[in-house]
Amino acid sequence: MLFRSRLVSTAICLALAILFCFVAYNLLRAEHTYIAVLPMDANQEMGYANPNWKGAVGVLKETLESANNTITVEDWNDSDHSSKKALEESVATRIGQWAPGKDDTVIVYVSANSICWKGAPYILYQDYQLDDLATGKKTTSVPVTDLFAQLADCKASCKLLIIDTGRIAYDPRLGVLVNEFPRLIEQKLKECSDEDLYVLLPCSSFESTAGIGSIRPSPFADFLTRALSGEADQDPKNQQLTLAELYSFIWNCSLANFGDAVAYRQKPVLLRGRHGVVQPNDAFVKNLVVVAELPKPAKADEDGSDADPGSDDTAKDKKTETAAQNRLRRRVSAVGLAWMQGPQKKKETEPPDRKSGA
Repeated sequence: MLFRSRLVSTAICLALAILFCFVAYNLLRAEHTYIAVLPMDANQEMGYANPNWKGAVGVLKETLESANNTITVEDWNDSDHSSKKALEESVATRIGQWAPGKDDTVIVYVSANSICWKGAPYILYQDYQLDDLATGKKTTSVPVTDLFAQLADCKASCKLLIIDTGRIAYDPRLGVLVNEFPRLIEQKLKECSDEDLYVLLPCSSFESTAGIGSIRPSPFADFLTRALSGEADQDPKNQQLTLAELYSFIWNCSLANFGDAVAYRQKPVLLRGRHGVVQPNDAFVKNLVVVAELPKPAKADEDGSDADPGSDDTAKDKKTETAAQNRLRRRVSAVGLAWMQGPQKKKETEPPDRKSGA
């Protein structure tokens, strides 16, 4: 009798555990992923160019939207609108037009120059002049906290703000002695009560990001494109992308390509509302699915025509990738742009645990 009672208790506990896992999986699973891209044109008078993200946006739309109908990619800097107009008119309004549900993911990518002024992080518009913040002119920049407030109204289970910045490491003209942008972003996020809001930055404090002018996407943007296109689906390979996989992939790419560089040692940082710095092994980050259905990979051409420029890839040594990923890889010559090759040849390491000091 005692044995039967224990057996029933064990069966009930097992059933409850399975039910809990099922519910948790469905609560954390992204039903639809909305991606908004806001590449900001730079003011050339300041001497800082912003990378060109147009080609990458096209590849991303073709790769993701053609694969399934659970992903929407919009370029908010198209012919009818500008990124500045989108930010001025309200990001919240534009996101509201998507009507994301509680199981959806919203990703907002902003490529812009940024500075800190009087303890607050700012994103600069393309018409920003050197002394605008000092003279009180507020129409040429936007506090990042304004974006936090607008995203707070969104009901999505994950709101990921990606700010591709960090190109201004030192400029006395702008009042920038060191890059404190990541540290101040962390400080402001800890003051934010929205635990569904995440911010991904390409580098940590006192670092600067690598770039190649305004001709092509930044290395960080390329890593991000490849991650969203399916390359980051690694542990496990299940055609889904978790926030931990996304962050770890970009971290590994940065480490593999800039770890030994003197000028650019950029370490991406992931932050969360109320918590600050988070790590891939944090339970919620590890289980949070941001893309529920990634593109299914297709093998490269048998004749080896999809091989890397300047490489010895042949049909017998081809990679598994989508056609759009292949075109993204072939767009840039391997000579002089080794960062496009990714971290395949180096041992992957997880981002170190950091409790603060982004």
